[in-house]
Amino acid sequence: MRHSYLLPLVISCGGAPSPGGSPDAGFPPDGTEATDAPMEDAPLVDPSPADESPLQIGIDWPGTFLPRAMTRLPGGGYVIVGQDNTAGSGTSTDGFAVGVSSSGEVLWVHRYGGLYADALLDVTALPGGDVIAVGATNSFDASGFGTEVGYLLRLGANGQVIWSRHGDRTNASQTRLMKLTAVATTPDGAVIAGGNFGTPQDNGQSVVRVHANGSVDWLARIGFDSVESVDDVAVLPDGTILVAGNLAALIGNTFAPFATLTAVEADGLTARWGRLARRSTVGISYSQITPAVTGGALWMFSEMIPSAPPVEIDHIAGDGTLTRGGLSGRVAGLVDTVVGPVILGTDYNGTYAAHWAGLSTSMTAERFEHRLASTDTNDELVARDIVAEPGGGSTALLQHGAQRLLLVRAAPNGDVGMCTAASNTGVVTIADPIPVSPSAPSVGHVASLSLATVTESARSVTVGAADASCPQ
Repeated sequence: MRHSYLLPLVISCGGAPSPGGSPDAGFPPDGTEATDAPMEDAPLVDPSPADESPLQIGIDWPGTFLPRAMTRLPGGGYVIVGQDNTAGSGTSTDGFAVGVSSSGEVLWVHRYGGLYADALLDVTALPGGDVIAVGATNSFDASGFGTEVGYLLRLGANGQVIWSRHGDRTNASQTRLMKLTAVATTPDGAVIAGGNFGTPQDNGQSVVRVHANGSVDWLARIGFDSVESVDDVAVLPDGTILVAGNLAALIGNTFAPFATLTAVEADGLTARWGRLARRSTVGISYSQITPAVTGGALWMFSEMIPSAPPVEIDHIAGDGTLTRGGLSGRVAGLVDTVVGPVILGTDYNGTYAAHWAGLSTSMTAERFEHRLASTDTNDELVARDIVAEPGGGSTALLQHGAQRLLLVRAAPNGDVGMCTAASNTGVVTIADPIPVSPSAPSVGHVASLSLATVTESARSVTVGAADASCPQ
């Protein structure tokens, strides 16, 4: 899962025809007419066994595209989501999803959405193997204004749509669920999706709990009372919801950006604690949270300094105590493994390259640091997301140029097999921690929210066959 990145990204426009479908009545916000029981469909099962040996595959896309995030399936294999502008009758982007086996076989590729701008920004796996993808759509707003609203899809075997939901409104200024940028699975099989709720002039960080059948349990607004965004969400084993993001607070005559982290109780009614981080007047550009293998969570945030943004990675205990922090480097993703955290980023040394580093469990030393670059200086290699493997390895999602996707799986010691990854120590270094201050915002349920449903089908995309490939 990765939702925001330090480097500027070019988002292409395009689209594809939709099979149609119009929104109908929303689902009840209390979820009383539905349960979290598994749906009667075949789970999205990877036909190959889980494998942590090094893997490198490349997939050629038929047009320009932007991979956004990835999740690992319970039995192995991956689902990748993003936005696509493959030629079609639409006028803007579609969401897309790709199913890949643990051995690197492309199982299916589909587009989702309608005639206007749609995108899938994050994805999480349910316990049975289906996935929930979230993002934003401009295609299904019942008001006819074609304005962006939140978008949720449950995908089953072969990527077919089990259900599709979206935020709704009836006029241009109505309060609504805006784009959803992050999603995580709860211990009882529901999902928590993070994004923005409000009006274009007044919206803030929000989280919505959605049952596995698509009905809404509740929506909570996190009240920092400023310009806010959600970068990531995570759910701890006890149900605590962690929301990482950004806010811009007015200091004097200038809006100053901060990284935010809020621990929300499982019922969405109160905040347990909150944290704000800011080192300089430049401020924070990105914040991410991931559960820690040893308990608690890891919180990462980066400052907007183009040359060498400082990065903070802290271990957060259940009471919000920070026990470690302070790294330096350009980082796009973070996971924790049984042998220690692994961070993924993009750096520039004549050409853009992906780099990843394995840290000790105490985050006081490096286990490895590697850099993987393209030999073609015209093709940037940009890190998009990273997921942990059960045995301590990790798998990176990379974009190579405008039309190629790469999956690179590294062993616990950082070995990436046939791809030549040069040792690259010094990009990530131990540094002084960034000051973090307590700030517990108000949290409470929004009075009502319903998600409209739309009848849509997955539309196949023909891509190049996956090949064992390194950047060229």
